[in-house]
Amino acid sequence: MVLAALALGAVYAWLVHAGMPGDEPAHYQNVAFYQQNWCMPVLGQPGVNYEGQMGPVYYYCAAPIFGIFKLLGGVQVGFYATRFSGLLLIPIMVLLTYLIVQRAYPRSEQVALATTAFMALNPSLLSIFSSVQNDALSVVLAMSTLLLSYYFFENSKDLVKKGVILGILVSAGILTKATVIYLAASVPIYALLRLRRKSWSFNIPFVITVILLSAWFFIRNYILYGDISAQAGLTKFGFTNNPPPTNLTKLHELKHWLWVIETYYWLPIQYYRDWFHAPIWLRAMVGIFTAVGFVGAFKWARKLLVQKFPGDSAQKHFVLFLIIQYLSCMAIYTYSCMRITHFAPRVTFPCMITYAMVIGLGAVCLGPEQRAQQKYTYGLIAALLVMNAFVLWSAVHIVMPWQLFEPGS
Repeated sequence: MVLAALALGAVYAWLVHAGMPGDEPAHYQNVAFYQQNWCMPVLGQPGVNYEGQMGPVYYYCAAPIFGIFKLLGGVQVGFYATRFSGLLLIPIMVLLTYLIVQRAYPRSEQVALATTAFMALNPSLLSIFSSVQNDALSVVLAMSTLLLSYYFFENSKDLVKKGVILGILVSAGILTKATVIYLAASVPIYALLRLRRKSWSFNIPFVITVILLSAWFFIRNYILYGDISAQAGLTKFGFTNNPPPTNLTKLHELKHWLWVIETYYWLPIQYYRDWFHAPIWLRAMVGIFTAVGFVGAFKWARKLLVQKFPGDSAQKHFVLFLIIQYLSCMAIYTYSCMRITHFAPRVTFPCMITYAMVIGLGAVCLGPEQRAQQKYTYGLIAALLVMNAFVLWSAVHIVMPWQLFEPGS
């Protein structure tokens, strides 16, 4: 799966037109700004775009790569080297997926494999990991936090040290993409579930570390723009490219919003600026696997409630942690869409592992036999490969206005 994901990611990075991925030009210009100035940009400065309010971690990692290859072969070589550098995160993401699901659902190898296949061969994730943006790093940092939390809470030794380490990791995620802030709340809840009274020995240093390392970024935004999210700055300087807030109290808007989120988990149609659209048969595949996955998850949940949770309490608490971190992320995202602007659903991808596991649990629908569950995994892999083929074919054959974005222009 790692090799297949890397091969597909390389094809995406090489063939997809520069600038077709959403916000790639803005992220690329940020990387170039950091490489030239080695300081954070400020909205309103000449040449600073609407991603100039993002945290600095990704850009400080990408800027040296861009600078070195720019020196060796020019601006376009630097751009594509920065694109390909995102592929280095794919093996980490795939391995983290497998390890996380094995701890959440150790009874079935096929559920772990199906979930890993979904993450490894997912067209939306591959399109993101193969473009210039900060989302991929935020996904890996968030998933690393999940797995490391599981191991850290196996015992109550060195809780202060563990709190500082996870605080550093979560702060790195927040300073990569501010939406990862949901982990600042869900990790302490998980600590409380696992450690009970001893959780304060972890939670206090964890919270202090997160505040010390990441609060400055939000204070900076407030001082510069009058808003901790910098949304006021975006409005002030005319960066109003995002659509208005969504009124989710209206049924038709709620249905469309949920449909956009689900399809974004599978297909990068919107990420590629809606230059092409998925046919009905492809959207039907998304709906079928989603439905089967939720049925499998429901069957498993009902079994848990009736027969008690299989396995030890560590597994039970870890599953609850996966659910809590997903719900907390979605709550922040929902509020932001209703009150600020209609953000792209990829800001929720750091918690996507929970949705992926639901899709993996679709294997449960075919019964307990391993051979039957293998059919589901093979079917999921085949469907994802078909989706990748369609997306790549469509992306390559789109006639784009090249003036939209040209590295170095």
